[in-house]
Amino acid sequence: MILETGKFYHLYNRSNNKEIVFKEPGNHEFFLEKYSKLISPYVETIAYCLMPTHFHFCIRVVTEDMDRLRDNIGVLLSSYTKAINKRFDRHGSLFQQHTKAIWIDDVSYLSTVCRYIHLNPVRAGMVGRPEDWRFSSFNRMSRSDDVRLLIPLFHLTGEVIGPEQLDDVGSPENDGQKRYWIEDRRIGAHQREPVQILSAAGS
Repeated sequence: MILETGKFYHLYNRSNNKEIVFKEPGNHEFFLEKYSKLISPYVETIAYCLMPTHFHFCIRVVTEDMDRLRDNIGVLLSSYTKAINKRFDRHGSLFQQHTKAIWIDDVSYLSTVCRYIHLNPVRAGMVGRPEDWRFSSFNRMSRSDDVRLLIPLFHLTGEVIGPEQLDDVGSPENDGQKRYWIEDRRIGAHQREPVQILSAAGS
């Protein structure tokens, strides 16, 4: 499968050996600034979450220049890696060799992917509510912050996903959370084959 104009994808990559990717304050914004410059001209960003060892983006491809998009994803990761290597006197690649892309083929699955992305830090036990994780689109939208990076999900699906729609996911006993945990398992299984879209380790 190849990336196609107009289609939605879940992009993700993680570090080698579970190394921390975002090592100090400012790293997340530095990464997002590079993303905005290199990737945003070619995609619409629906959701994202930057975790300590990995990242997730939900995007819609709007360019027809797929080669440039693939190349720029590689540039994003390699340039970030070079900056981290210089700052921390480290060597070698930071990210796994291939960034994966899962095709999102219907609106229901699109909503599920966005929930999965936003619930990553809750599932990891790092925060009790998705809006409390500073490094995600959910936090940014909940604060009515600068959302120029994002295309709101409700523009695409008619569904508003806010704190009240997540049913107090900080409570393990909550029926709403159980529902999202089921959705997480669906995503986690990834019954669609991932697309290896580039070599992006960088050093």
